[in-house]
Amino acid sequence: MWSDQTVLVWMGVIWIVLKFQNGVAGKYSCPNGFFTCRDGECIHDAKHCDGREDCKDNFDEFGCDIVTCKAPVWFRCHNGRCVSSSFHCDGADDCGDWSDEEDCSSIGTPPANCSLGQWRCVDNNCILEEWVCDGKQDCMDGSDELQGCTLTMSCTDGFLCDNHHCIPTTFICDGSDDCGDNSEELHCPRDRHVSPEECILERNLFLCADKFECVEVGELCDGVEHCRDGSDEGPACNVSIAACSTAGCSHRCVGSPRGPLCICQIGYEIVNNKTCIDKDECLEYGICDQRCKNLQGSYSCYCDEGYELASDKHSCKATGADALLLFSSSKEIRGLYIHKRVYYVVARNLDHVVGISYDGIHIYWTHLVSGEEAIMRSKEDGSNMEIVVDAGVYQPEDLAVDWVTGNIYFTDVDAQHIGVCTNNGSFCTVVINEDIEKPRGIVLLPTEGLMFWSDWGNVPLIGKAGMDGSNPEAFISTELHFPNGLTVDYHNSRLYWVDAKLLVIESVKLDGSDRRIILKDAVKHPYAIAVFEDTLYWSDWHGRDIQACHKFTGKNHRVIIREKSRSSFIYGVHIYHPAMMPSFQNPCKNAPCSEICVLAPNKTYSCACGESQILGADKHTCYERANRHELMMAAGGHKLLALGHQVLGRQTFYEMSLTLIHTIGAVTYDSLTGYVIIFDSEQYMLFTLSIVPRTVLHHLTTVTGSIDSMDFDYMGNNLYVCNGVKGAVEIMSLSSLEKTVLLHSSEGEVPLDVAVVSEEGIMFVAFSRHAFKGTGPHIDRLNMDGKGSRIHVVETGLGGPDISLYYDEELHRIFWTDPKKEEISSAAVDGMDQHKFRTEIGSPYDISSLAHDMFWTHWGLPYIYWVNKYNGHSRVKRIRIDNDVNALKLVAVRSTRAKPNHPCHRKNGGCSHICAAVPKRAVCLCPLGMRLTPDNKTCSAFVHCSKDMFKCITDNICIPAKKRCDGKRDCPHGEDELDCKSNKCSDSQFACNSGQCISIGKKCNGDKDCLDGSDEFNCKPVECDKDTQFACTSGECVVKSLHCDGAVDCADGSDEEDCFEATCKPDEYRCAVGQCIHKDWVCDGQSDCVDDSDERNCAPVTCASGAFSCSNGRCIDNNLLCNGDDDCGDRSDEEPCETVEHNTPSRPCFSEEFKCIISADSFTCVPTAARCNGSVECPLGDDEKDCEICEDFEFKCHNGRCILDDWVCDGMDDCGDGSDEDISSCHNQHTTEGTTDPCMEYSCKNGQCISMSLVCNKEQNCRDGSDEGGQCDSSCGPGSPCKDICHPTPGGPICDCSEGYKLQNDAAGCVDIDECRDNDACAQVCNNTRGSFLCSCDPGFQLRSDRVSCKAIGKAMQFIFSAGHQIRKVSRELRFIDVVFTDSGYDVTGLDVDSALSQVYWSIDVTGTISRLSLLGGKKVYVTGIGSPGDIALDWITKNVYYVEKTIPQTIRVCNLDEKRCATVASVEQTYTVTKLAVDPIAGYLFWAVESSWIFHVPTSDIYRSDLDGRNKVNLGKFRFMFVSGLTLDLVRRKIYLADGYKHSIESMSYVGMDWHAVITTEYVRNPIDLALFEGVLYWLKAGTGELTSYKLYGPYVRRIGKLQLYHYNTEHFAFLQSSAQPRVTNPCANHSCSEMCVLSAGGTPACLCSNGTVVVKGEACPSKEGDEDDEPRFHGDTRHPDKHDEKPENTSSSKYVILTVFLVIVIVAVLLGAYYYRHLWFKGRTLDFRLHFQNPAFGLRTDESSLVVPTPEMLVPGQHEYANPMEGSGSNEELASCSHHAESLVTLKIPQQSADCPELEDDTEEVSGRKDDMKLPLIP
Repeated sequence: MWSDQTVLVWMGVIWIVLKFQNGVAGKYSCPNGFFTCRDGECIHDAKHCDGREDCKDNFDEFGCDIVTCKAPVWFRCHNGRCVSSSFHCDGADDCGDWSDEEDCSSIGTPPANCSLGQWRCVDNNCILEEWVCDGKQDCMDGSDELQGCTLTMSCTDGFLCDNHHCIPTTFICDGSDDCGDNSEELHCPRDRHVSPEECILERNLFLCADKFECVEVGELCDGVEHCRDGSDEGPACNVSIAACSTAGCSHRCVGSPRGPLCICQIGYEIVNNKTCIDKDECLEYGICDQRCKNLQGSYSCYCDEGYELASDKHSCKATGADALLLFSSSKEIRGLYIHKRVYYVVARNLDHVVGISYDGIHIYWTHLVSGEEAIMRSKEDGSNMEIVVDAGVYQPEDLAVDWVTGNIYFTDVDAQHIGVCTNNGSFCTVVINEDIEKPRGIVLLPTEGLMFWSDWGNVPLIGKAGMDGSNPEAFISTELHFPNGLTVDYHNSRLYWVDAKLLVIESVKLDGSDRRIILKDAVKHPYAIAVFEDTLYWSDWHGRDIQACHKFTGKNHRVIIREKSRSSFIYGVHIYHPAMMPSFQNPCKNAPCSEICVLAPNKTYSCACGESQILGADKHTCYERANRHELMMAAGGHKLLALGHQVLGRQTFYEMSLTLIHTIGAVTYDSLTGYVIIFDSEQYMLFTLSIVPRTVLHHLTTVTGSIDSMDFDYMGNNLYVCNGVKGAVEIMSLSSLEKTVLLHSSEGEVPLDVAVVSEEGIMFVAFSRHAFKGTGPHIDRLNMDGKGSRIHVVETGLGGPDISLYYDEELHRIFWTDPKKEEISSAAVDGMDQHKFRTEIGSPYDISSLAHDMFWTHWGLPYIYWVNKYNGHSRVKRIRIDNDVNALKLVAVRSTRAKPNHPCHRKNGGCSHICAAVPKRAVCLCPLGMRLTPDNKTCSAFVHCSKDMFKCITDNICIPAKKRCDGKRDCPHGEDELDCKSNKCSDSQFACNSGQCISIGKKCNGDKDCLDGSDEFNCKPVECDKDTQFACTSGECVVKSLHCDGAVDCADGSDEEDCFEATCKPDEYRCAVGQCIHKDWVCDGQSDCVDDSDERNCAPVTCASGAFSCSNGRCIDNNLLCNGDDDCGDRSDEEPCETVEHNTPSRPCFSEEFKCIISADSFTCVPTAARCNGSVECPLGDDEKDCEICEDFEFKCHNGRCILDDWVCDGMDDCGDGSDEDISSCHNQHTTEGTTDPCMEYSCKNGQCISMSLVCNKEQNCRDGSDEGGQCDSSCGPGSPCKDICHPTPGGPICDCSEGYKLQNDAAGCVDIDECRDNDACAQVCNNTRGSFLCSCDPGFQLRSDRVSCKAIGKAMQFIFSAGHQIRKVSRELRFIDVVFTDSGYDVTGLDVDSALSQVYWSIDVTGTISRLSLLGGKKVYVTGIGSPGDIALDWITKNVYYVEKTIPQTIRVCNLDEKRCATVASVEQTYTVTKLAVDPIAGYLFWAVESSWIFHVPTSDIYRSDLDGRNKVNLGKFRFMFVSGLTLDLVRRKIYLADGYKHSIESMSYVGMDWHAVITTEYVRNPIDLALFEGVLYWLKAGTGELTSYKLYGPYVRRIGKLQLYHYNTEHFAFLQSSAQPRVTNPCANHSCSEMCVLSAGGTPACLCSNGTVVVKGEACPSKEGDEDDEPRFHGDTRHPDKHDEKPENTSSSKYVILTVFLVIVIVAVLLGAYYYRHLWFKGRTLDFRLHFQNPAFGLRTDESSLVVPTPEMLVPGQHEYANPMEGSGSNEELASCSHHAESLVTLKIPQQSADCPELEDDTEEVSGRKDDMKLPLIP
């Protein structure tokens, strides 16, 4: 929205523009001193804006505010300049005399110390040192030109004036007062003001012999010495005077000491020393401002159209309106009307503006934000800002607009070319890209069809070419170092440029002659330059200003505009006036160019085409290079974002919101049909999306299982998918929609991504790896049918944890991302020729390519990045994506390809189910549960053989078992005679089936000593647990969940036999393959059957009544509609709202928060710590804007300055502190080489690293051949020292071990790896085995099919979390959100749950309450009078709730809401603050963290443990630099996990304080609050964001981090509601005999605890209570077990009762009066942070419940949300307001009473019927 002031400002500016277009640019133009009416009539300037209509159309009175500088829109400076009133009192000297900063109420506090390179003014403000004593007042008090000039200043490159100003030496004795005190003109001989070059006879001047003095020729030989050396007189004077009569001079003869001189009159010159002829003065430099006409004996200056000759008869002044000087100051574009001195801002809050130009309609500029480089434009007033060009521009620095055609020319230093685009960016092309290195400035000469540019590369030059790129040549190539800006004086045919290293302004004629220095040494770091009339204007980085001087002489050097900020350089400078754009016939006007028409020399034109087109033979028509429609698409959430990628031009970008899709989990492209294939990870559905000719979404199939990534094989028409949950690589035929598993993970390896090379029949798969298996993930190459050998393409050196793959068909290379190493690498498809493609790029997430660019995304950043794929070191580009998804997946959409000639495309290759394309052939595959028949094409179900039969696997038939190994082939393919025992083993040895011989004592010892495990076959069965284990016929016991899971776990495979006849328990579900899972897991959204049958035929998920269905598929409580918060996550819950104010948060951002702008009328808040922290937290990245950092092409000096990278180590001190020329840095820059990772495989002699499998394979894989020859043939023969695996190498054998073993110290033998040692192999329980390990689960959990993770038995887990003053329940996948409780404005301070009873406990410190709500029946009970409760922790066995009483000194207390008892457990030291609590009732322990001190802004925390009865308190450790913001326990492993809000980490220790270590560092943790553990996964909240982060404590270091968005930013507490999270244990305190409370002690044994904290034995009475009983807690509401101890004898006298009742009434009246005063008399819109503490002197007296006055807020059960919108009161609320008279008070006291006017208020603890649109009880089925 524009302010009224802004509108008025731009009315004035538009008036000037209109004057431009209707005055000078029109047919008529009035001379200076006159005003041009719109019809061309001229009136005196005095009549302009005089309040009278003098022009017929009143044009002279339009827009007069700017002319008269009328307040309040404009401000008139003392020096006459007119500036926008927005500059008034902004702390900057915009007037130039500080008058705009006078009389300001607050100028700001001067800094305590000035920075390096600054000078302190007398008024304590700071300015740059270079501004001191420069002739311009920069201090507000002017001290820089007074006291500053008394300093001893260096002036080594000029003349030091007496006033300490420094001027160029060429200004000495030139007759002008350049110093300001005329000191450079003192002591000049005879006040001579003529240079020796000008002291010539043609001017009737004579140069004295000293070559310094100059006298008139009339003073020669007059008898008086006018030359100081007397050379104007002499003995020869008389002779020469006499000789004049015979000298033969045509005009005049003068005697001189040198003889007679022939002299001509002015305007003539002498030839042959006698004859005078006319002199052509027009050849003299600077004789006329523009045009010159020679006359006989004289000359005449004249001007081009639009100018008039000034009174000096030399200068030309533009007629009509004033000229506009536009400049960019990095973050702003400003304008200054040169003569009228009107100064204003065109556009502000820009990112990085460099080049600038203006065509009278649009302002164009170059936008140099790293990765988002573009050419932008806007209207004259800064409105309608838009991108013109953003594709193919990498560092566009300068630009120029051809005013004839409207085309935009620009330089690009990174792309090393000059480009041209139409003015809307629709077509672009490159005109110069050869012999150009670092182009910067550019200027056009449309009248001649020429352009000039500067190049500051290794061979600096100024180039020249036709505007169509023809005839490029070096125009100036000598005496240049760093040429920057250029400008052309069109009216004087001269080119001007600045050189930032030579510190000079130079000029040359447009024909290359007459090169001259205009100003030297006075310029310090010139950047851009412009010329208007007789003045040059340039920007200077040294002074952060715009300076000016005379364009011929350099005189009148002055500062025009100066920037105050040290970080605000002035870049581009442009001057606009219509007279500077001479009009002529546009050659392109009628040219039939199909795309771009550009001017050419000789007033002709040329046609050009975009970079993706070619020019036809007719030289006018453009044709596509290929018929292709290419898009790069990013997928996130339920949206696809399509980027119409251009090589050079304007990107097209549009968003597709796919309403049928909930969350895109994976995406790929079908190049045969042109469809995008999308997997919905919430609905488990595959969709196809057609793009052209129109966008249509089709449901392809419902899949049963998860897809993490996928790729399309066009040869076989198959999808290859990675299923991370199952740890499998699968194939799905798009012809039959059948699928099967190609590859199962090995011991926890997880497939991360797959990329197919269809034409080769191979695929690459990235796998994770356990820490004990190697250094990180690895990439394998294997056939596309999953068979054959797996070649480790990348075995070591990957950091991970996640890896994305992409195959580029054009380059024939496989690319992969490595987020930990922040790089992208590639290799040839044979695995060789590996290279780093791009390094130091952050954390790349996904990768793809399109045309000649490689694209990638980053985790957590809303950008798509790309770079030239043929040159990974070129500049990175990016485009911002308006999407809140943390990870964007990429897919390239290209043109469709023809169906290949492959067998799989002919009747599916004859396969009955799946046809896989492998090299040169097709292979048929079968789904799980089926196998190929002998024809290798048809799939049939498995045949199951009885125990007395042997199964021929290949032929799927059974033969008698006795025929096994009888020496005769009974199976058609001979399987019955394979792997029979060898006869080579001795009697003391056992012969393994593999032929290996082992000691007979190792048979059936429980360890697999045979490599094939056959030594453990047919052993005496071990007793297996029938409930949890399956008994293999070979004797082993395996976890029962592995029975019939599709993978062999028993040594004999018996766990996968007879699966179709398998039966399951009544509480289990039988999968289609025979596997048994818990019934609660069916249709829970997670695939638990290996064949995914548990998720088939599930009813569609819909929102229940009383819930709102979001556009993205989520279901939220109706009470969350239109509350101003984005609870859906796509704002669809806020779209139907009528008022705009609902789009903003319900509160402003606090002082410790930063305001993120989402749109013009909505915002959100993040912690101030998010500001400028290097990561984007705001949706639009506001938190990282305007941070004081150097650009990526700049070097940051030690003094904070930013200079160009190219200036570092170039031998010149550009920083000013020498840091850019630091010897050590410059040495390292030239000598440091990149480090490489150590080779973990085979290292060639040349340093190349190859896989060990490639060594000695008869092929030279090392480039130097060092992998072959030598001992290759003999290394692993007899006598090899290797005990397991031997690798032959040219240098001898290298021993290795089988999977699960590692080499011993002798480098020959192998020893088992204990995978369980680091406690991260399994989610819960790990059992080490020989060569492997087995995972199992804690009670209440069951092993998943991935054999590593555990899933809780029972109903699906739900999150319970606090949302300000609400408590919400959310399903695990965040799809269903219900509000279970709403308080009237008080935030929750503690939260816990009882999963077994579905109850929620919470505390509120303001009201001093702990409450409990049943989620099944809505019953609520609560306790008051317990102080100020903070964090709580529930002992779910005894139902005792522990809490922190925050009143100083703090205590830890415990209450039981059923037994209505409370007691003190532990006291806390006076100055300590308890931050978190946790309980382990099974072990009987209580843990708490205290903040014990905060010294020098560094916290110290102590961790304590005690029994739950408070005894045996022990300090587990004191930790400096720690603030515990979260605390949780691992009940089985007895570990403590801590969230450290100071170091941003998650740390761990044992229950006894040992084994302390960091689990997760700051790389993944920021501002953590609260912490919980479930299923081996840690969860914590990120403060102020509503983001719930998860971290798996087990398995490979890949995808351990997950993020969930709760869509409520004020979330501080959460808990898990799931029965297995709180193990069920018999309550030792049931039916206890304690006189007061029963609590648990160490070991889970019961103990009796008294209210004062005393522990007594069972049956012993607690000490009698002392003090007032009124201070005791008070319990409210019905409980499950009425407490016999709650009743007290009524022994209070009636008098005391009356007194207390009166006192209570007084308290209530006082509170009501206080509330009234606060609301009506004191509260005036202020924000009050307060806390109330109620004391009830009648507390503890027995009375009727209906007469209780309860000073607590309304406690609501689900469905009773009357406070959801306080602005829309219901009838019942109005009745309550009319009775209590304080409906608008911030505190509501509910006082039950009866009267004729007011209804009786019900007790809020009863079951309540909600409104008719509310949910009915029971709330949760």
